[in-house]
Formats: sequence, C-alpha cells, structure tokens
Amino acid sequence: MQRYPGLNKRFRKLLDLKLRAAEAVAEELVAAGILDTSGAPLSRLCDNVVLNLTFWLNYDSLREKHRADEITIHRGVFHLMSPVAPYLTADFRYFYDECCALFEVLTKDG
Repeated sequence: MQRYPGLNKRFRKLLDLKLRAAEAVAEELVAAGILDTSGAPLSRLCDNVVLNLTFWLNYDSLREKHRADEITIHRGVFHLMSPVAPYLTADFRYFYDECCALFEVLTKDG
C-alpha cells in the first residue's frame, strides 16, 4: 500500500464494505438471540472480525509455510469465531465448543 498509494482509496472502500457486512450479520445474530452484545459496542466486535478476515491468509502464510488448504480454512474460521465466542448466548455456546473440539482434532498433528 505504501508502494502504490492509489490502492489506499480502493482498499479503504473494500474495508468499509466488509465492515458494513459484518455489522449487518452481527445485528441479525443479535436480533435472533444468538449474540448478546449488551455492555460492549457491536462496532468493536465487527472491527475485530474484519481485521481477522482481511489479514488472516497473509498472517497464516507467514507463520506456516506448509499447511494443507483445508486446515488453513478451518484455522481461519476458528480464529474468526474466537472473538465472537464471548458474545454467544448460553443457548448457542455449544456451537463454539464444538468448533474448538473439531479444530483440536484437525490440528493435533500440526
């Protein structure tokens, strides 16, 4: 981005679109009783989700040179779910617990 300043405007627009999409999804999950964001601004959670979503693949490729694509995808989903997990209502906490268990099985050798 420093090398090609013209990309900043386009990338910023893309980030804005991602943030609006994350906010729309989060608002739907709150309305459905899946997330409880009382006491915490929804915008912080959405910003963290967009940050993880945007830079996940670059981060993972720097950390792990040789990893199967399916593990990379599962790891990405797990790391997107992790900041959301504290906001899950009690009735939906099982979903994150199941994701954790699956993630442990898939990555136990790596």
